[in-house]
Amino acid sequence: MYENETQEAIQKRMSEQAASTINVDEGSMFHVATAPMAVELMQAYFNLERVLELGFAETTSGAYLDMRAREHGIERKLQTKAKGKIRIEGSIGTVIPKGSLFSTEDGLTYISDDEEVMDATAVEVNITASEYGKLYNTEANTVIVLPMSISGVTSVTNPQPITDGVNEESDEALLERLLSHIRKPATSGNIYQYQQWAESLAGVGGVKVMPLWNGPGTVKIVIIDENRLPASENLVLEVSEFIEDHRPIGAQVDYVSATGVTIDVDANVVISKGHTLEEVVSQFNTNLAQYLKNDVAFEVDSKNVPVQVSIAKIGSILIETEGVEDYSELKINGDTKSITLNLDEVPMKGSVNLYE
Repeated sequence: MYENETQEAIQKRMSEQAASTINVDEGSMFHVATAPMAVELMQAYFNLERVLELGFAETTSGAYLDMRAREHGIERKLQTKAKGKIRIEGSIGTVIPKGSLFSTEDGLTYISDDEEVMDATAVEVNITASEYGKLYNTEANTVIVLPMSISGVTSVTNPQPITDGVNEESDEALLERLLSHIRKPATSGNIYQYQQWAESLAGVGGVKVMPLWNGPGTVKIVIIDENRLPASENLVLEVSEFIEDHRPIGAQVDYVSATGVTIDVDANVVISKGHTLEEVVSQFNTNLAQYLKNDVAFEVDSKNVPVQVSIAKIGSILIETEGVEDYSELKINGDTKSITLNLDEVPMKGSVNLYE
């Protein structure tokens, strides 16, 4: 709106307002004196442009987007700490103090939630990450280090992954929820309201609401996490408890995680000179995971039919991977056809086998 308010344009208008007897040429006293004012006015116009942008949801950010969202009763999802269980082996009678530290080999630290007295040679203890964020979500059998030794403990590990650590909601995700809230009015327990209730919780990356799924008065809520993968039991429980406290009485609601469908890819590839098969596999793994997450997971077409895992698209991703000159015999899950997903299914990257 104010892009034409440059120093030159402002100073030119000043010159036009000056008396005809005053020298306004470049280098004159008038020109030198008005230059700083023109610069300051140009900056003021720039700031005014930014103020206008901050007033609209689609062009604002940060705290100003928070304020716009709060006008509609929407709060930014806060970061959360990852949680899970570890298995501790040691001597009967050993005391595991509350606040004991455990970590991965690369230094991710977790703290025991409660004091535990070992009544057997192996016990399970609840742990919480020492810091917020999804960085602390880790695979099974990775929490194996005792930063501070505990007398009587011989070994420690996490049999299951540590999950549900979430970063603070991004501006992009908050804006998407805000626009969805405005454009899809939620009333009286309709589909949009169930969706907005679930998506307001940290860690929820997507929701599908299936009304009448098992006859009149039934509703099925299918959930994926923020990585657009099957939700953990804890996340499903959190969603169910929250919605049960808010929804109208009458419907029978079932809460489930989406079912993961593993996507395995096999192909023969011709590697360009200067590249290695290992480099290609690594890059293709990354590109494939992004495709499944951003373009397929929980996406539907205009007829509410789930988007396919397209073999043509995967072929395109493969040929566009740096270092791939050509490919042949491409298969996904052992077949040359695209994979059709059900409404309650979400794709998960499986094995990638590329052969020269």
